[in-house]
Amino acid sequence: LVEPFAHAPALQFSPVIVLDGLDESQDHKTQQWMLRLFIGAIRTGQLPVRILISSRCEPHLLDVLDLEKGETSKICCHSQLNDDKSAYNDIRTYLRDKFSGIHSECEARGLDLGDPWPFPGLIDDLVNDSSG
Repeated sequence: LVEPFAHAPALQFSPVIVLDGLDESQDHKTQQWMLRLFIGAIRTGQLPVRILISSRCEPHLLDVLDLEKGETSKICCHSQLNDDKSAYNDIRTYLRDKFSGIHSECEARGLDLGDPWPFPGLIDDLVNDSSG
C-alpha cells in the first residue's frame, strides 16, 4: 500500500481509504496488526491518506488504540455509535413489527412457520448485533 504512494505525484487532496468492518476480518491478531500498520504508516508520513475505519468497539482493537494513545491522539478520532438505549428499543420495536407482518402474511398463505416464531432470543440477538 505504501509503495504506490511513494511513486505517485503529489495530490491536492488526501485520498480516503475506507476499511469497513475491521472487527469482522480474519482473527484478532491480524486485526491488531492491520490497525498498527495503518497507524505507523500515517504517523511516519509514509501513507499520505486519510483512513476511515468502522468497527465494533472490540477490546483487542481498543487495546491497540490505548497503547498508541500518545501518538494517535494527533491522527485519530474515535466516535462510538448506538450507545443510546432508545435506539436499541426503536430497533427492537421495528424488528417485532416486521416479524409480526411476515408471520401474518405467511399464515394468510397457509404457511406454518412454527411456534414460537421467530425463535426466542433472535430479536435480542439482532438488536445486540445492530451496534456494528
